[in-house]
Amino acid sequence: LISGTIPPLVGFIPSLKYVDYSNNDLTGTLPQTLGRFGLMTKIEYISAANNQFEGPIVTLGYPETTRHIDVSNNKNLEGGFPSFLLEYKALEYLDLSNTDFKGQLPQNIGDLKSLLYFGAKDSGLSGAIPSSLGNLGQVTQVDISKNSLSGSIPPALGMMNSLRVFQA
Repeated sequence: LISGTIPPLVGFIPSLKYVDYSNNDLTGTLPQTLGRFGLMTKIEYISAANNQFEGPIVTLGYPETTRHIDVSNNKNLEGGFPSFLLEYKALEYLDLSNTDFKGQLPQNIGDLKSLLYFGAKDSGLSGAIPSSLGNLGQVTQVDISKNSLSGSIPPALGMMNSLRVFQA
């Protein structure tokens, strides 16, 4: 297992397309250079799952190229839903499960039209399920279980023609 923190200089490698830090004992915050404050404009895949990262995520990946983000199983990642992710139109896989983000799912979560998988299980979410979730026409799996969500399941979810698994 690798331990310690991620050096910010990693985010200054412009040719980097794939970064997988998962299943280690890494700590600290995710460096802002792993996002827009770095040079990784070609990054497609970032996984930092199953570590000990903490704090909010300020930026991660690059809006035009990032297709996969997994920060699941980092119970000390906190703050609200990382709103910068709503600009990631190429994003196909997003896993925020088993974190401590808290707050509500954004009303415009349905803007992530390329999303195929969305996981936010046990991530401290509360409030209603946004009806815009039904705009995710390509998504095959949604797991928002083990949260404090309230209200009813929006009828718009019936428009999710590709959905195979829904857990709330």
